[in-house]
Amino acid sequence: MIIHLSIIALIVSAFPVKLLTDSINVSYFTDSKIDSVNRNLRFGETQGNSLLTGMTPANYVLPTGWKLVRKQDFESGSIPSDEMAFGSITSTSPHSGNRSLQGKVWKDDGATGWKLAQGVATAGELYLSWYEYLEDQGRMNDEMFLMSIRKNWGSDFQTQRWQWLNKLGDWNKAFNILDGNLIFFCEGNKPGTTGSVAYYDKAVWRSVGFGKWQQWEVYWKTNTPGTNDGITQIYLNGVKITEITNTAFSGTLDMTGPSITLGGPTYTKIIWGPQPKPSTTCATTVQELNYSIDRPKDFSQPCLCPGQCPPNGYVPIFNRFVDDIIILQRGTSTHNEDLENNKIISVKLFPNPAGTTLSVSLEQGFGSQGIIELYNLQGTKIYQTPDEVSFPHQVDVSSYAPGVYFVKVVSNGKYFTQKVIIN
Repeated sequence: MIIHLSIIALIVSAFPVKLLTDSINVSYFTDSKIDSVNRNLRFGETQGNSLLTGMTPANYVLPTGWKLVRKQDFESGSIPSDEMAFGSITSTSPHSGNRSLQGKVWKDDGATGWKLAQGVATAGELYLSWYEYLEDQGRMNDEMFLMSIRKNWGSDFQTQRWQWLNKLGDWNKAFNILDGNLIFFCEGNKPGTTGSVAYYDKAVWRSVGFGKWQQWEVYWKTNTPGTNDGITQIYLNGVKITEITNTAFSGTLDMTGPSITLGGPTYTKIIWGPQPKPSTTCATTVQELNYSIDRPKDFSQPCLCPGQCPPNGYVPIFNRFVDDIIILQRGTSTHNEDLENNKIISVKLFPNPAGTTLSVSLEQGFGSQGIIELYNLQGTKIYQTPDEVSFPHQVDVSSYAPGVYFVKVVSNGKYFTQKVIIN
């Protein structure tokens, strides 16, 4: 089986996103030029940076019971702080549909933000803002997906690595993420800085409705040392649920955020400032963040942020500075041999897009009969054959509204899912 993986990475521009369908394809934009490379992952960035060294993250250890499917590494080097890149990652059966993770990270705000460390402002705020939006579609069967991120800021700021670890588990659970080890330091010898250290450690939990924007803002004021040095604000879909102010990082502040309903219960716990206060010595490791997401069952979510969705309906994935991509599967998976033999396990749909009738079958050798189900983008089952049918089987789709649907076939105890467009 070939895992179909497409990444479209681009510096923010007016270029349309194009989804490619070969085993591994990428379009990347550099100085208004498009370069499509088969079987090589490339990242949209400034020219002159080395790509594809083939290295895995230095701190990555293959978990027990998991098997490495694919790895790619991007040595992205230095990228200007106002550049942003997006991409889409999709995979096909038995991990059909797509999952996407979108972020907008390290926002510069006027003459403040990271520019403070670069000597642009002599007083102001270190302003960090990032937005996260997560959406999954289709079925992912016991697969783990990891991306790490690295950013070099010269001699003063350096983000060595972000890690996003998706472990597929139970779709029915509340959406929970544990954030940890968010650490950022000032560069004490730069104009406007005081040598103070802001530290944010293993202390944020939130449980929200899946597919909602979560905006985080962290302020660090350098012009009034000792007074309101640290402020954290957290928003869910534009609603501020928490604001923490800590004075001079003089201790540890615990707070449990209010319980609100945004597709599910929400709770937030913040700890700002370690005890004892860390050294004012500048560090090179600014941030290391681990995410763990459990989701193994069939599911479907629509594109909930239309302004961010390309015309093909896929949500852009992640943010800039992708450093490593690793895809794993459980070592006990029945699909591992297929991965090694480069076989494709998929539902065969014809025609696709479909008009009035859709022919459904499985690839040869994976079942001659089964139960066929049809789901809309909201995950609602809208059709099911009463019993097993022989393949190919004709499904009347003339009564369904135009749009994207998912066909699920149950055969010999296995589940196969494929996307179909009905015109």
